Amino acid sequence: MKVVVSSVTKQHSYPIALVAHQKGYLKQFMTGIYYDAHKARYRLLERAIHSVRGNGDLARLHVRRQEGLPDSYVTAIAWPEVIEQVWRRMPLLPRIVHPDSVYYLRNEAFDHLASRRLLPCDLFHGFEQCALFSLRRAKEMGAVRLLDEPVIHRALWDRLEADERRKLGLPPAERHYWYQQHVDRKYRELELADYLLVGLEFVRKSFVDEGFPADRIFLVPYGADVRKREQPIVRPRRRTFNILFVGQISWYKGLHYFLDAYDRLNLPDVNLTILGMVHPEWFPYFHERFKRVKNPLNYIGTVAHSQIEQYFADADVFVFPSIGGGVGLATFEAMAAGLPVITSDGDVVIRNGIDGLVVPPEDTEGWVAALKNLHANPELRLQLGASATERVQSFTWENYQAGIIKAYEEIARRESLR
Repeated sequence: MKVVVSSVTKQHSYPIALVAHQKGYLKQFMTGIYYDAHKARYRLLERAIHSVRGNGDLARLHVRRQEGLPDSYVTAIAWPEVIEQVWRRMPLLPRIVHPDSVYYLRNEAFDHLASRRLLPCDLFHGFEQCALFSLRRAKEMGAVRLLDEPVIHRALWDRLEADERRKLGLPPAERHYWYQQHVDRKYRELELADYLLVGLEFVRKSFVDEGFPADRIFLVPYGADVRKREQPIVRPRRRTFNILFVGQISWYKGLHYFLDAYDRLNLPDVNLTILGMVHPEWFPYFHERFKRVKNPLNYIGTVAHSQIEQYFADADVFVFPSIGGGVGLATFEAMAAGLPVITSDGDVVIRNGIDGLVVPPEDTEGWVAALKNLHANPELRLQLGASATERVQSFTWENYQAGIIKAYEEIARRESLR
């Protein structure tokens, strides 16, 4: 069986490509920027980044490479992503064409070029938003098509977003021209897929509810860099109860619900730190909402990934009130750091009362009670944090890779691939 993996960005495509190569299945890995210090275009890109943006973007460039994967398997289609990144950073260009439109055009351009460079294969593994043309080409070649879906079905997404805007008294979002093309692309990709790959039960259920055959969806929980520490993080004794949220700030992550609960937290020694970018459509709402928060709030914005661990070390509890599934990469990292987690949905990862606490996002009183319980019980915080650290060891990239190979081999068995 020969497999082609295609994704414009890094996401979880790198460990997939690596394990496919290790098992002898990989024929081609197509991706966007893929750093190679020996190539002139990347040396030029390094100089440009250093002169304009500094070390943060340089670090992000240098990790766009998978150790152990021979370059001969990699087809790098970098220029659509380079153009998108430059466009976002220029002062005037985003006023001409909305950055989200450029993002969608990046996916279109990458997918168009990838479809033309796609090698014949038995199984094509594409990632949603950047696989439509490639899925069509793979079908013409007679390949089985596996579509990677990291988020919920678009129909549920639209219903949930409309619901949140209605509850908050906000008008429908103003959509730019390419938005509907982006939505249509998701549906057309889904029509071309023989199988789906998802990382959470909440996501799997959303596709089953919309009619995709349950027996053609493979659930493989995501992994994280959760190397077990020789020594646990020691949290200093202090008078402040520090709460941490990490994630994109929009309706999807449910932060507006948590802020309602935080406002009702009548404790004299609390502090909330928020890390993450505010989605442009939601900037006006959260800009005003942050001003109205009654308890101390420290909004940091985005930080380099290398700095996040310090925020985990300084926190007493991690909160993740997401509406669209309560487990994300930051949740894994918080668990690995020994933090007790309160989330809206433990899914296949967090066992309520064992590895963390689970409270529905809209249950304001439930969030208040959970926070007060952890505030009053340092022993419970230690117990949940220790259990979380142990639990997350089952969700490594190695385990994720093993699940991918199991899915590949089951598809090969069903489709009689050799």
